[in-house]
Amino acid sequence: AVGSSRAAVGTACCRWCGHASRHAAAHEAGGTGEHCRTALRLSMRRIGAHEIITDGATLRQAVVEISGDRVVNYYEFRDELPMTEWLGGTIIVSRDDEGILRAVKDGVLLADDE
Repeated sequence: AVGSSRAAVGTACCRWCGHASRHAAAHEAGGTGEHCRTALRLSMRRIGAHEIITDGATLRQAVVEISGDRVVNYYEFRDELPMTEWLGGTIIVSRDDEGILRAVKDGVLLADDE
């Protein structure tokens, strides 16, 4: 699971899409709901780099998937992936103060609207 839940004026905040909503409880029980899966499919940026550095590891020839400005997945790859933008270099994936995964390249926060 990626991200973290947090309180937002008495309701849980969805760790996948960031909305304060009733479907957050369903996520805590085991994954994304249809609302979030649809949102992720429609607005996701897949970026390839030589290295992705996380708190626990350095991935070589890796991809980071971003929805909004949140990291939803990252992994190493061997074969060419469709719909992948190659930036090369190094991307750093780390959690912000709210525990949300973010990706930064050359000091710039990566988002799916770039």
